[in-house]
Amino acid sequence: MWYWNRYALTDIARKNFEAFGAMSAFNLKLGSEFFKAQSQISLSKDYAHGAKLLSAQMDAASQMFRSNTRRYNTPPPFNIPDTTENSLLDQPFYKLTRFETDSGGHKPKLMIVAPMSGHYASLLRSTVEGLLPDHDVHMLEWKNPRDVPLSEGVFDFERYMECLFEAMEKMGPDTHVMGISQSTVPLLAVSAYMAQTSHKAQPKSMTLIGGPIDTRHSKTSLHDFARKVSNDWLKTQITDSVPMWYKGQGRRVYPGFTQLIALMNHGRDQHHDRLAQLYGALVKKDLGSSAEFKSFYKDYLAAMDLDEAFFIDTLRHVYKDHSLANGTLTFRGQKIDLGALKTTSLMTIEGADDQIAPPGETHAAQDLCPNIPANKRVKFTHPEYGHYGIAVGARFQKNIAPRITAFIKGEKQKPAPKPPKR
Repeated sequence: MWYWNRYALTDIARKNFEAFGAMSAFNLKLGSEFFKAQSQISLSKDYAHGAKLLSAQMDAASQMFRSNTRRYNTPPPFNIPDTTENSLLDQPFYKLTRFETDSGGHKPKLMIVAPMSGHYASLLRSTVEGLLPDHDVHMLEWKNPRDVPLSEGVFDFERYMECLFEAMEKMGPDTHVMGISQSTVPLLAVSAYMAQTSHKAQPKSMTLIGGPIDTRHSKTSLHDFARKVSNDWLKTQITDSVPMWYKGQGRRVYPGFTQLIALMNHGRDQHHDRLAQLYGALVKKDLGSSAEFKSFYKDYLAAMDLDEAFFIDTLRHVYKDHSLANGTLTFRGQKIDLGALKTTSLMTIEGADDQIAPPGETHAAQDLCPNIPANKRVKFTHPEYGHYGIAVGARFQKNIAPRITAFIKGEKQKPAPKPPKR
């Protein structure tokens, strides 16, 4: 029957593999405890040392095996200490959340638009933490289309922009907005539409981080694939129907587990190094380093589906037709005019080592928005960071968040760090 497709069969296989992973992790943990006991009772120092090391290695392997085979069927929670999550909007495809803290004083309103690119918004937990001390942080996060009934309708690029418009309208005037990766393109478009229509909720400032604003001159294997692949091939080889045991049964999606394979393969060298560092930290009982790595991969491996219509629309608008950059993108039947942006301040952030949104793609927004005054513009490239370093993690908190805060407050930017010696 229709529901015994690739998605359904892979989902069942993953469930079985999760059980296998849990059993294997349990056995490794038993082995670790055995050699730990041996190290404590052995009369030989050499044997005790070897047993202790083997115990640590088996314990590390147990933890990695368990986490890497687990299925994350629900969004990982943010669980930010001393913070309350207050839902402002809860719609079929998205929700708008405010992160409330006990710290007093007025803080500028900031809405982060999570990218819809295969990961849940919780991947940006460290991003929120880095911005909370100086901002009233809100998050527009997307729901897994796998869990949205077909009766709610199609979710394409236009629907995405409608949701974004609703959230920005809810936030109201004097709101600062921040787009990351995929979300930068529709955020810039909707902001321009609000300027064209003199909407009271057009953002006070806009920060775009590592986004494919203009991909016309980028040459990577990812970009080449996106430009050449046909919609028919995508529909037969990549996308599939959601199985009957999910609320969104029958909805055509790009499955999260398929995306994860592609993402891991695209950055396999970086992931190999990161996982090796995690294993080493676990063996050495380096709780600080291992906690950061484990937190990242817990969110990174929790992949969510993409609606087929949105996925194909995104490839067309961003990588094939370059609709925003060419001035052909429309919203509510009206062409987007980036020249309408005049009062919104603009900051663009890139990483020199970004392989997903290579240098130049995000800064292109500066040229595409010619009527923003020079004193309302900031352009920053970190010479050592890649796609994730400029948006999440301790490096973001230390070296990127302070620059965003200075930009929003209208303060002078610190000098950019010097490029590393090659």
